[in-house]
Amino acid sequence: MIRFSCLLTVTALLAGAGEAQEAVPDALLAEQQPPGAEMSPAEVAQTGSLGWLQAQSDFALEFRDAGRITLAPGGVIAVDPLTWSDAWDLPWIEVPAGEARFLLALDQDEGRVSKALLVFSDAAPTCGDDVATIPVDTGLAGFFDRSMAAAVTRSAGILGPEKDLYNGWFDRMIGEVWVVGHILPLPDKTLIPIASSGWGDGGYPVARLRSATGETVALFADFMGKNAEGDWLLPPDCGTS
Repeated sequence: MIRFSCLLTVTALLAGAGEAQEAVPDALLAEQQPPGAEMSPAEVAQTGSLGWLQAQSDFALEFRDAGRITLAPGGVIAVDPLTWSDAWDLPWIEVPAGEARFLLALDQDEGRVSKALLVFSDAAPTCGDDVATIPVDTGLAGFFDRSMAAAVTRSAGILGPEKDLYNGWFDRMIGEVWVVGHILPLPDKTLIPIASSGWGDGGYPVARLRSATGETVALFADFMGKNAEGDWLLPPDCGTS
């Protein structure tokens, strides 16, 4: 797959956005820099996927816990949450239903989101597969299950004429936030996980990690690669590892 990236921040993207609906919570997200709760070395050590990511990366990573999200059956899609529509032909990725942790790996030097993960198990990964590419146009990326995707589609009717998620909803929550990594509500209160996409716009790889027993332990998007050469961080294929 061909991937690319370019610098674009959420602040620049949402500048001048329209007035948001009054129902948007004043979450003061701009005060959360970086987002999420910092994970202790013990927490990182017991989460196999995080140890694997750091071991594969030449860059020092700081891990943050952005919360827990419950996924409906039917898999997820990796999307730009502000521009996606159901007309897009993106692959549904098979993952476990139920509770998942939404974790972030920040580049320690740059302070940007290097990887965004859904973690389903603490088991250590041994292999995986390159399953999708996120097409990012707004400097943001996220994972939708089928109920979240349906809620995004409903949002146009809830927000009304000349309003959309891009400039009628999220601008008040994240318009001044430099680094995003949060679980945020849609107009109908459906929660979705959203993260800044590293350097900004581009096409970014999504990989699924599996344990030695074949269990899916995590799904992650790589926004900043694994080394100075710009190689993407991808797992060895389970058929060859």
